[in-house]
Amino acid sequence: MRPLVGVTHQSTTVRCLLELTISCMARMQGTKDEVVDISAGRALHAAARNPAEPLWIEGCDHQSVELSVAYLPRMRRFIQSCMRK
Repeated sequence: MRPLVGVTHQSTTVRCLLELTISCMARMQGTKDEVVDISAGRALHAAARNPAEPLWIEGCDHQSVELSVAYLPRMRRFIQSCMRK
C-alpha cells in the first residue's frame, strides 16, 4: 500500500480506495471542512487511480459544498465524463 502524504492515520476508506479499480472518481471538498480535513481530501484524491479534476471550494465547510455555484456544473461534467467511459 502506498503511503499517503498528509494523512497520519490511514482510515478504512483510504485503504479501500487503494484496493478498488474505479473508472471515475470525483473529489469535491470545502477548504474549511471541519469533519474531513482538506489535507485528507487531497491525499484521497492523490491515492485514486483515475481521479477527475478535484474541486476544492474556497471557504465552504462540510455541509455547504453543494451550495457553491461551482458544484452543479462540475457535477454535470463529471457525470457526463463517466457516461462516456
